[in-house]
Formats: sequence, structure tokens, C-alpha cells
Amino acid sequence: MSCQGCEQRRQWVRNQSERAKERMRKVLRGLGVIDPAEQQTIRTEQSTHSDQQRTGSTD
Repeated sequence: MSCQGCEQRRQWVRNQSERAKERMRKVLRGLGVIDPAEQQTIRTEQSTHSDQQRTGSTD
């Protein structure tokens, strides 16, 4: 079991990582590296990951 402060820190790090990934996606889209079909795949993977985080399940 971890303390509440440690868990809050972990959540903050996860959020920062997600923001960094989104910023990188925007840069890559701007450069034409990511096409719209690939972007949809990334969104699907993100929603699956978010669902797993909410339920606490892992595949």
C-alpha cells in the first residue's frame, strides 16, 4: 500500500506523460508524419488504456 502523496505524485507523472505524448502527436501531424487514420488508431488505444485505468484491469 502506498501513501496518498505518493499516489498523487504517480498520477501527476502519468498526466504529464499523456500531455507530452499529445504535444508530440501535434508536432508530428504538423510535419505530416502522422496521417488521420493512424491518429484514429492512437485515440482508440488511448481510450482502451483509460478504460483499464478506471477499472483497474490489465490485459
